[in-house]
Order: sequence, then structure tokens, then C-alpha cells
Amino acid sequence: MPTASESNVIPNNDCENAGIQEDTPLVASKGTNDGNDDLEPDRNMDVREVNLQLSLPGMPEPLKLSVSNAEHSSLRYALCLLLVSTYERLMELRDYISDRPETCDRTCYSLQSVDGVRLDELVLIGKLQDIDNGAIIRLVDEEYNLRDVKIHLRRLRDLLTNFSRANAYTAHDNMSLTFLSGITEIDIEEEAIKKGSTKESQLDCRPPSYLIPENSSSAGVPLGPLYLDESYRDPLQCLKDLSTSGWNPPPPNRKLQGDLMYINVEVLEGDIYNITASINGFFVNKTKDHAFDPTPQSEFSLSHTLAGLLTKISPAFKKNFLLLQKVSLKTNPLELVPTPYQVFPWVVPRLDHSYDKQRAEDYSSCRVGYEEHLGGQLRDWNDDFQSAKEMPAETVQEKIERDRTIFRVNTDFVAVATKGAMAIVDGNVVAMNPTEPERLRLYIWNNIFFSFAVDCRDQYKQLGGDIAAYRAAGQDVHAIDFFQKLDADGLYTLETAIIDYCGRRIIAQSLIPGILNRSQENSVVYGSIDSGLTVAADEAFVEQLKKYSQLFRVRPIKVVDKSDQNIEIWSSIELKGILGYDRRRYIVDLIKTLPVDVNFMERDEDIRDEKTQKYFPLNHGHYLSRLRRELIEAFLAGRYMLYWRLVAIYSYTDREKQSQDKDEVDLHGTEALPEIPTGSYTPAEEINERGKNNSADENVSNDDENQNESAVQIEAKKKAAAAVGSYSSTELDIRFNPDLFTPNVKFSESERKILEKDKVIVNDAAKFLVESIIPRTIEELKNLTTPIDSNSFTDVLHQRGINIRYTGYIASLIADKPELTYVYKLCLMEMIARTAKRIFKELIKHTGFRVLSFAISHFLNCFLGSVSNPLPNIPNDLRQSKKKKNKKKHAKPHNVAQDKSDLTRWTSLSPEDLWEQLSSKITSYFGYTIPRIESDNIPGQYLAKLQRISVLRTFCIQTGVQIVLRDYAFDSKKVLTFKDDDIVNIVPRVKHLNPKALNYTETAFEIAQQRLQAGQIQEALDVLLEALAIFQQVYGPLHPDVFACFRSMARIHYSCDDPIQAICFQKKATIVSERLFGVDSQETIIAYVRIISTYRSIKVHLALYCHAAGQKCVALRLMYRARYLTCLVFGEDHPDMATIDSNIGLILFATENSQNAIKFLINALEIQQRYYGGDSINAAISHHLLAIIKSTTCDFRSAMHHEKQVFNIYNVKFGEKDDRTKESSEFLSRLTGQAVVMQKKINELTAGINQNQMGDLPTGIGHDNSQIAQFINMINGLQNLSPVTSSVPEN
Repeated sequence: MPTASESNVIPNNDCENAGIQEDTPLVASKGTNDGNDDLEPDRNMDVREVNLQLSLPGMPEPLKLSVSNAEHSSLRYALCLLLVSTYERLMELRDYISDRPETCDRTCYSLQSVDGVRLDELVLIGKLQDIDNGAIIRLVDEEYNLRDVKIHLRRLRDLLTNFSRANAYTAHDNMSLTFLSGITEIDIEEEAIKKGSTKESQLDCRPPSYLIPENSSSAGVPLGPLYLDESYRDPLQCLKDLSTSGWNPPPPNRKLQGDLMYINVEVLEGDIYNITASINGFFVNKTKDHAFDPTPQSEFSLSHTLAGLLTKISPAFKKNFLLLQKVSLKTNPLELVPTPYQVFPWVVPRLDHSYDKQRAEDYSSCRVGYEEHLGGQLRDWNDDFQSAKEMPAETVQEKIERDRTIFRVNTDFVAVATKGAMAIVDGNVVAMNPTEPERLRLYIWNNIFFSFAVDCRDQYKQLGGDIAAYRAAGQDVHAIDFFQKLDADGLYTLETAIIDYCGRRIIAQSLIPGILNRSQENSVVYGSIDSGLTVAADEAFVEQLKKYSQLFRVRPIKVVDKSDQNIEIWSSIELKGILGYDRRRYIVDLIKTLPVDVNFMERDEDIRDEKTQKYFPLNHGHYLSRLRRELIEAFLAGRYMLYWRLVAIYSYTDREKQSQDKDEVDLHGTEALPEIPTGSYTPAEEINERGKNNSADENVSNDDENQNESAVQIEAKKKAAAAVGSYSSTELDIRFNPDLFTPNVKFSESERKILEKDKVIVNDAAKFLVESIIPRTIEELKNLTTPIDSNSFTDVLHQRGINIRYTGYIASLIADKPELTYVYKLCLMEMIARTAKRIFKELIKHTGFRVLSFAISHFLNCFLGSVSNPLPNIPNDLRQSKKKKNKKKHAKPHNVAQDKSDLTRWTSLSPEDLWEQLSSKITSYFGYTIPRIESDNIPGQYLAKLQRISVLRTFCIQTGVQIVLRDYAFDSKKVLTFKDDDIVNIVPRVKHLNPKALNYTETAFEIAQQRLQAGQIQEALDVLLEALAIFQQVYGPLHPDVFACFRSMARIHYSCDDPIQAICFQKKATIVSERLFGVDSQETIIAYVRIISTYRSIKVHLALYCHAAGQKCVALRLMYRARYLTCLVFGEDHPDMATIDSNIGLILFATENSQNAIKFLINALEIQQRYYGGDSINAAISHHLLAIIKSTTCDFRSAMHHEKQVFNIYNVKFGEKDDRTKESSEFLSRLTGQAVVMQKKINELTAGINQNQMGDLPTGIGHDNSQIAQFINMINGLQNLSPVTSSVPEN
């Protein structure tokens, strides 16, 4: 089974063409780092790459761990792992050993030197003695114990079932879906190298009927093609059954003879064998049926591995197991390695539930509830996390080890926390306080503390109760994540995750040492636990928080407790400081690290301007609406520019004041100064330095001048600081009051004056968001960024500091703008889906598991179906019972709602009630009223502008509902759209910390960008290769940062006319995207390209690279996939569809399928006219493409019509003397000539002239692949706009 090591990427072939050296070091040279010491290696270590040989038991020749000896492909990638780096630990070799078919089933062994000395696998290879090129390392089989046997069985099971799609559909073992290899059907890398292979030409590249624009339906594309048919196939079967025997455990006398476990195996031939796992290996015993005889059979000899023994027993196993290994070698390793976190698909096919004893045993042996509290077997998550953060980080290798340890601890914590939260909701964990109401119960499971996100101690009573507690959980995770990235010393935070499951939000946290042995009142030494009645301010915490208050943009505040004492704290009162038994200082409840959003807070005093008051404030029912950190940074950047501009102005006016009469100078007339001389003020660093140097040892000759200049600058800075609202009176220092407008927080009298400044600054920040950021974002959405689905739209807003609650306001601004129709639809979809999610969570929270699938299907029928009054389906045993004859006439019938209160809510739900709630809640929460359109069904009145399958997808992703993969009849008025068995599962949605390799993530892409701008392509590739190696060591092969490196390197190679290398890297990027984000996610359809700051399709990029390499059929298949996914997640009416259709049309034209090419290009033209206008450059390009293609079919009149449009647009945009206008005019003239000749020949034929007397008919306009490639680059933004004139023959 391939592992993480094999997914490291750089082709070891044709490196010179790609501009990459084969001996590229892991860490870039000093000259390419620009002083970034974080990227430099440990100078005390000899960092090099070595080829090692592995000596195996029973093999005469050692196995070479080298790329060149990889049997499966010459295109296997590695940076420094297969060509083993001395930078790595010896234990990394186990990954390579598990990759090789000769050793993939070995698990119990040690690594030894040639002299038989066992090597320490935790030591770096570079620190081992006598390790050099060609060194031999011996693999020595070791004795088993019971744990080793279980690991060995698990490994064999993984090898036999690794290719099962069922694991990916259920996210079992962190597997996830990818369909790239199924879409292409060939190895696009090998085909690109062969150039001219027949495999690619044999592919069917005709567009599916449902993707042809003229066949499009308002209901959208079918759902079935989302998953390829081949994905349902089971892997090759090697055994009928593999399970533990009922004779376990071994009796004491056999245990003393080395027996560890007994295993039952049924081979494909039908025979059943009883196998003994002993300390020396595996052998077949003589046990038959119910007769126990553990002695070995003489027919089959002992084997150290179970697979080796089965190979002797069963020829069918031997044959199929070898075939599996061959499939594994041909499969890209990125398709088989587990993801760091579980990735659940929102739709899954119907899969048969197979009989599997081993799976059943795993399920029955899973420890739940009290069994998890067995002493001595629990992991101390807090100690692991804090110890990892305290690891040394002086050298590069130490930093990598530290970051890798933190990341792995976090991924393990999230996995266990998710499992624990699900067990709690399922009722399998005993609460610490079982007598309390369910919502107030607390749990400890596997050393993790769990609680529900509700106001259990009235902590949030004044802030909004349960609603505030729900919001606080999310804000706390974001704040902790930000604090972790600061890499702060002296203060510690907890491992934290939030799990939304079955309508409940559960908070999972690691335990503070000693917290359970004392009350909360005695634990908290900083902050308040009673909403400000008592406030603690431990000096040690105060000193630590002072250091980080500037990074959090928080000013110190003075509050008054119930005893009227003034207490100064450097955070919100909600932040709590706890001193653990390990003497570490922990901070929790970081919910108010960002300033309040006054646009969503009603209060008596209001200092907003009239323009803002027309839409705001909106009341969300709580006081925890906060501005985003991205907005605060943008706001501070604006204040920074304003501050220094004012410093320059005030400095200039003060100097002028000293040389003129004071009465003639307007001190406040900043607008009266049209020009400020450059360099008229001293830089900030010099000002600060001069402000400090007031001692008597200053230079005497310049003393008066410097003092005078310093005084002017200091005074100017004071005025500028006051003007921009700085917390400091002498310099720029913008900070916010974290408890502003918080009920029951009593500030000291000394705070009265500064509180007014606090109110002004938060109002300015909110005003900056509404009047600057949102309008700017709307302008960017017209041309620069084009999100496709809910997640990508959310990312666009969040990256610019806009909260999702502003979606209604954005919708109100763009409702009447045709060029932003797609954004308006995204706003509607986001508001509807999020509001439906809130109603849905409240509904299922009170629904038992017995009827959960019935409740979900009924909700979906009311939400998206067209049946006017869908009747809920209730199990027969819960239906209303019939009246008995001996009952009184007026006796109430036995009603399920009376005995089963969990059914009351959902059975009474109707489409009218649901959409009335939705409309009302959207209006109150988002401040926008969804327009209703006449329709014969309730959902159709609100969803007329949206594609219901897209709304369904968004809803399922946000709620965790998994449905069956089939086509749903949303327009049916007689048959229910959703049935009970369409609901497959509810999966957890998890929010967690995201540890980053900060030393590299923040600098690698910036340095690479600088190299590219300087024309240093090789140096840019070196930096990206270095970053890629580090990212893979820290995160493994599947991570967004790894994906970004692949994508950037592919683009660089493509720009260097190296499509083969571009294909290699982009293929990796596409697989990683599918595995991490989902096969239909916005990251898979759209990739954010940092270099040109725009969105582009990953599959479109890969298609372009394949087309450049001559793989036209593969390129078309990838284009079809991109088009299908775009239609599925949004619909056909999207700006990016114009680019996709233009690409499809051009490549179809290159394959001489002009008829379909014209259909796609016409659709692209219609979309561009709709969004960019009929006189736009985009429309001109489409007109020109249509003119070229139609001219090849001798439709010269239509071609003339399109080219006339091109000429008119260019003439207006650029003028008649512009080269583009001239080229279009020349092309139009040639088309006109051809049209005249054609019409003349037609007239002659009509007049009955003999064909022998007629000249030749005009031929279509020729084209070649280079011209098509230029057009493809142009429409994808990879080449400057410049019309390419086709070769039109002269008349």
C-alpha cells in the first residue's frame, strides 16, 4: 500500500527541460532566501541524499531504495525520501518498505547494520555512522507479541481492501474520493512523454448529451454522473473470509508454547483453515470443526507473514494478491494515503452491506462509555500538545519536528474528539452529572472534556443566552487558532474542537491538569466567571497579556466589581486565566478578542450616519456579533496611511507657520494644501529615535536644528494620533475595547472620556466595512473573482473581512444589477441554506433516532419538493392505533405524538409553515426579504431563480446529511421527491484548530513570487521545491499548502513551455484537491491562483496542459468534467461557464467537430453578453472565434456577421488605428471576398451553368494547432489580448 513518502513530487526525468536540477537540495541556498534564516538548514549536519540498499531475509540480492528501480513507472516522484536524505529519520524507511511489493506485508521487523547492530530508528540518517551511498541496511524479522499480530492482521486487511470505494464513501480510515484517473482512463503523464501513443486517440471525446448547451434543463444536470460507474466496483477478492477464531484466547499450556492468537481463513477454493499466530510467525494447525488440535500441520511450513502462508495454501490468493500489488503500483500514491481529517461526501451510491466478520469484531470490540476510563491506557492530550509546543526550534530540522508533532497531535485529537462527540449524542457515554437535564450534562471521554454549547451556568444570560453560547464556541476556536499562530510564550491554550452532530453543537477540549480537583471559583485567577461581579487580575497573567494585547488590538480597561474596586485588565472580562497543576498558565474563553459589530446591535445611543441607518442596525438576539480579523487589519492599514499623511501635512504646516505670520496660516485647512513636497517629513524610525535621544551627549553643532525638527515631528504625530483615534497620544496605536456595549460590565469613572473614543472607533470600523470594503468587493465580483458555490462565496467574503450576516445587505445592493446576477443567486442560496440549517437543527435535536430518517426526508420534501401537502411517513409500530370498541365514544385515540414527544415537531411540518419560517427568519437575521414569484408550489415561489439540486447540495454539506446518489424529481407534484431510504447518514461537521508551518507558509510563496517577478524562474522553482519538501514532512502529502505548491509549480512549467512537467504537477494538485476538499468542491472546480489574483478551474488548467501536450481527447474529458461540476453546484448561468465553453468549443474545433464546437461557443457568447455586455472585449473574442469556425464550414455570411461585431467593438474600444482593429478589418475583408465568391458560385448553379465551366468552390479557412493554442491561452488569461488572424486564402 503506497504511503505518504511516495507522493513527494518532482519528476526525475527530463529535469533540464523543466529547469529543475536533480540534485536540488531540500533547503534553498543562502542566496535565494533573502535573509530568511528560518529556511536555512542546520549547518552542523551534512545534508545530502544517499542511495541505500535493503537486505531482505531469503533474498540473495539487496533491494535498492532508489527512484530508478521503481518498477511501476519512470514518473514516480520524490524530493528527498526515495533518494533518502540524511535530513530524515531512519524510521521513515518503513514507509518505503511498506510500498514495495516484496515487503508490503511485513510489519514486525527491525533495521540493523551489516554487522548485526540494531539501529535506532529515531536517529537522523545523517547522524548514523558509516551511512553513505550504497550502504546496506538489513531487515531482520522479529518475534511477534499479541499487539504485533493485531497490527499485522490490520495491515493485511488494508492491503486486501484498500481499493474499496466503500471506505471513501464512509470516510473510513480517513479515505476520500478521487475520480481523475477514471475520467482520463489513461496515465496522462506517460502519454505525454510518449507523444503519439494510440491510447489517447482511442478515447471517446464526444460531449455527453446532457452537457450540450441546447439540451440543458432548468432542473440542472443529472446527479448520477457525479460518480463514475467504475467507482462502484469491488476490489479483486483474495479471500472469502478472514476472522479471529472462536478458540481464542490460547489456553495456558499453548501460550507457554508461543501461541498468541488463532485465525480462521476461508480461501477462494472453499477450504477453511485454522491458523495459529505464534511468536515466530504463522502456521496451519490441525483444528477441525469442533475438535481443537493446535499442533502444526506438516503440509505447510511456518511463514513469518500471514500473506506468505496464504500464498502457500491458496493458488487463487497468490494470483489475486499479486494482481492487487500490480494495481497498487499503477495507482497514484496520492489516491491511497489517508487524509489528515475526515472528508465526507454529501451524496453516496447505494452500496450492498457485505458480510464481514472482521469488521463485526472491530465494531463489537470498540470501547465506548465507561470502558474508555481504563487506567493507564489514556492519552494525556494536554501534555502532548503543550510538550510539542515547548520543543526546541533552533534549527530547521527542529522546527520541522516541532511543527510535525503539533500537527499530528491535533489531527489525532480531532479524530478522537469527533468519535467521542458522536458517542455522547448516541447515548453511549455516561455523564459526570447524569441527574442534570441533558443540555447541562458534562462528559469526560478518553481524557477529553465535552460539553454542549449552551448557557449552562447563566454565563451568557446577559449576552443572549443559548444563542450567544452557540456563537461563542465558534469565536473561541477562531481566537485560539489565531493565538496559536502567534507562537506565544508564557501563555497556553487548550486543544479545542467543535462538533456539530444531529442538531447539537458539542465542545471538546483537553483537560487542564488539576482542574477537576477544585472548583471553578478557586481555579480562575484572572478574569470573571460571573459576568463582572467579581474580577480577578493575577499579576503574572497581566504581565503576559500585556505583551500580546497589541497583537490582539485590545486596550487595557478598568472595570469596577461588586465591591466598587477598580481593576485593570488587559483583555475582556470573559477571558479566564487558570494556573494548572503543571504550573502552566492557561487562558480560556477567548470569545471577545475582536471588536463588536455595531451594525448588528440595537442600543439606545446610536452614532451612525443617516446612510447606514437605512439598513442597520439588525438585531441578532445576542451581543457577540464581532467584526472579522481580516477587516480589522484592512481598517488599521487604512488608518496607518491616513496617520502618516496627516503627519506629513501637520509637519509641513508647522514649518510654514514658523516662517510666516501665524494669522495667515490655516492650521486645519488640509484641503488647502494641494501638494505636499516629497520627503518633507522625517521617517517614523528617525522620529522615534530622536524622541528617545534627549540626553546631553547629542551633537552640539546640530543640537538646535535636531531639537527643532524633533519638536515639529512630535507635535505633528500627536495631532495625527488624535485625528485617527489612536489609543496612544504620541504615536499610532489603534486598539479596541473588548467589552464595549457589554451588559453588566461597569467601567471605572476614569474610563468615561476614552469610552467615547472607543465608540467612535468601532463605529468607524463598521462604517469602513459598509462603505468601503463591501462596495470594493462587489466591484471585484464583476471581473476579478467569480465564486461558484456557497463555500467559495463564503471564502471570498471572509478573505475581505465581510461576515456572512452581511449577505442580505449585499443582495439588496446588487438585486437590480444584471452583471452580478450570479452573485445575487449565491446570496439567495446562502441565506436560504443557512436559515434552513438552523430550523433543521432545532427540528432533529428533538427527534429520536428511531424516526430520524423519516423526519429528514419529510423536511426535505417540505423544503425542496413540489407536492403541496406531503404526508410524513411514520413506522407502522408508531402509527396511530385504532379505537377499540370498548372505549368510550369521546375517548382520545392513541396518538404517537402523545407517547412519542420527539415526533410532534416534524410530523406537523408543512411546506407553507416551513417557508413562512424561512422567510421570516431571513428577514429578521439578514435584513432582506426574498422576492416571491407566482408558482403552483410553495418552494417554487422562493426558489424560482435557483437550481434546486444546488440548494440541496449546499444544505447537505452544511448539515452533514448524506443522501443516495440518484436523480431527484423536484418538479413532481404527485410523487414525493425524497423517500425514507434516500437518507443514508448524518455525518459530523467539525471546526478545529489548523496548525501551520508558519516559518515557511508565510514566506515561501512570497519569495517565489519575488523570484518570478525578477525573471528568476529557476530560483522560484527551488523555493517552491524547498517549501514542498518541508510541507510534506510536516503535514504529509495531503494538505492545502502542498496543493498550492503543486499548482504553482505546474503553472510555472506551463509558462516555460514545458507541458509535460506541468501535467505532472497539475495532476497531483487535482488529486489532492479532490481528496481534501471533495470531488465537487469549489477548490476542485476553481483554484485560487496567487500570481494573477484570480479564480481558475483546476480541471481547466489540467485540460490546458494536456492540450498543450497533444492530448486533445483527455483535455476535452477534463473540460466536460469541469462543466458538469459547475452546472451541478450552481447552474449553467455563471460567468466561468463562458470560459469553459470557449475552451470546449476550441478543442472540439481542433478535433474537427465544428457542429458541437459552434453550440458551445454560442452559449459562451450569450453568457458573456449577459454579464459583460455586448460591446465587451470578452464578447468580441467569442465573436471572432465563431467567425473563424463558421468560416471553416464555408458559412461565410454568418462568419461575416460575427466579425463585423468584432470590428465594431475594437473600433470603439481602441480606435481604427489600433493593430487589433486593423487585423479584424483585414480578416473581415477576406471573409467578405470569400462570401462574394461563394454567392457567385451559388448563383451560377442556380442558373444551370455547367459545372465543368464553373471554377472551384471556395474552401473553408484553414487553422492549425498553434493558433488554437494561442486562442486558448488568451481566453484563459495566460496571454495578452491580441487577435490571431487565421490563414485565409486570397481570392
